[in-house]
Amino acid sequence: GADILSPLIYIEKLFPHILQWEFFFVDLEDTFGLIKTILDEVGISFQEDESQLQFYWRKHLITLHFKQQSVFTISQPEFHLYFERAFGIFKSEMPSYEQKIVAALAPGGVLISDSGFHNCALERIPAPPQLSSYGEMLIGVKR
Repeated sequence: GADILSPLIYIEKLFPHILQWEFFFVDLEDTFGLIKTILDEVGISFQEDESQLQFYWRKHLITLHFKQQSVFTISQPEFHLYFERAFGIFKSEMPSYEQKIVAALAPGGVLISDSGFHNCALERIPAPPQLSSYGEMLIGVKR
């Protein structure tokens, strides 16, 4: 996807003490140029190396890796934060997708989604449903 600003706002508000992040953006379309344009439009300068960007969002150092590929076929490295927005329609193409994501989420890792993950073993943190495109915002921690 190209929605770079939403995850930046979420990490800033939810995890102000974590100052370094590594993002992996995966999309079928080549939205890497759009991500760079968005950052430029809001006045964020960045360093670019092939399909990787490095920049500061407020005090947070962000390293963003972009891969043009189907999210359903990419191998999942263990990660500590998973963020998705308005992805519910696409997840129906792969019924086991949510279990695959939770399995790759590290213990103590956080999942932020505006749909699904109802049957996954996550400790839920209250979140306003208005944040969701589908009215079911979820912030959960894997124990």
